[in-house]
Amino acid sequence: MKKVSIFKDAITSSIVVASILSCGMFIALFFEGDRLTTPEQWASWAQAVGSVAAIVMSLGLVGYQNERQYRVERSREAANDLRITTFGKVFVLDAIATLRTLEEKQRYWPAGTNYVFRVRAKIEAMQTVTRSLAAQPLPLEMIEPVLSMHALIVSVLSSSEHLESLGPFTADIGLMNLWDKRSTAMTSIEKKITDASDSASVFASNAAQAIKHY
Repeated sequence: MKKVSIFKDAITSSIVVASILSCGMFIALFFEGDRLTTPEQWASWAQAVGSVAAIVMSLGLVGYQNERQYRVERSREAANDLRITTFGKVFVLDAIATLRTLEEKQRYWPAGTNYVFRVRAKIEAMQTVTRSLAAQPLPLEMIEPVLSMHALIVSVLSSSEHLESLGPFTADIGLMNLWDKRSTAMTSIEKKITDASDSASVFASNAAQAIKHY
């Protein structure tokens, strides 16, 4: 597959196309040379073909340089996207692990508010980081899971504040249903953020390879 890609890059390269066209003109001049009967005609045609070939090669070189610059910028953007998605994936998965532990405490432990109090600072820090992450120029696939994560953290903080005000509690059906929805949301976020990271990794690898073989 790599050989096919390298061959495709070669035949579509501006400078390769320009070289082929230039060689073609000189070959055509060579085979048609028997129609040129005087040195002046040969000189005139050679000068004309040489001038056209020089123009074609110049255009090809400019096209090659532009294409390479585009690939360099594309690779740089892909690498930056990979850094952001890698950090986002690690952070979001860690945040979800924290929320799943909190879910277990609030669902099944009557004195769950004590645990809420201990991890409250961490959840608030998670909210701050998620807000900062959402403000970054994120890859398209990462926007929705990051925003969903932020909304989830806000919901958890809001309900936890209410539970803290109640003191020791026994989880009721309303809280159970809320955590059912949150659990579904967390599973969806995990999949989307992982897919976004995998996609960014493939894109960055392809962009880097495109420079090596051009």
